[in-house]
Amino acid sequence: MVFKKVKDVKTRSFRRKASRNEVKKPFTPARVRISKTKKPSKTKVAKLYARLKNIERERASASRHPRGFKPKPAYEKKLFKSEEKPK
Repeated sequence: MVFKKVKDVKTRSFRRKASRNEVKKPFTPARVRISKTKKPSKTKVAKLYARLKNIERERASASRHPRGFKPKPAYEKKLFKSEEKPK
């Protein structure tokens, strides 16, 4: 195969021909589906329910001990018995 230098190179143009066909049907947009609201998963519902129950439990325990009278925490119970008082 031998390559020769050429001054003018002929190239073909790839222009698309304009279509002369007339529009047969008017434009109809695609149908829009109405999106349904997704139900929350059972796990998320269970977590929310547990959180609600915990909040209710906290409120119930707080109402028993108004004005700062709370039961002793566990670490205080272990430090000294209720009969003995710290010095």
